[in-house]
Amino acid sequence: MKTIWKFRLKTSECVLPMPEGAKVLCVGMQEGELSLWAEVDDGKAKVYRNFEVYGTGWEITSNFGLRYIDTVFDGSLVWHVYEQT
Repeated sequence: MKTIWKFRLKTSECVLPMPEGAKVLCVGMQEGELSLWAEVDDGKAKVYRNFEVYGTGWEITSNFGLRYIDTVFDGSLVWHVYEQT
């Protein structure tokens, strides 16, 4: 069954167990926490996906290829979310 799940992100590297083929929809702030929403098929096996979060002006230190996901405004802070490819 397809549903939308929410995942909490940390401001660093995040490893999230998501059903295989999950489609990331957006990232935003909810109740003061950085969150990611994805459309998932909850009947699929879970796989681990790696996300990285950087603040504006931070050095991108990843040793992996990164795919840009979204930018989130949090008051005076701005977060940029990438997925490791």
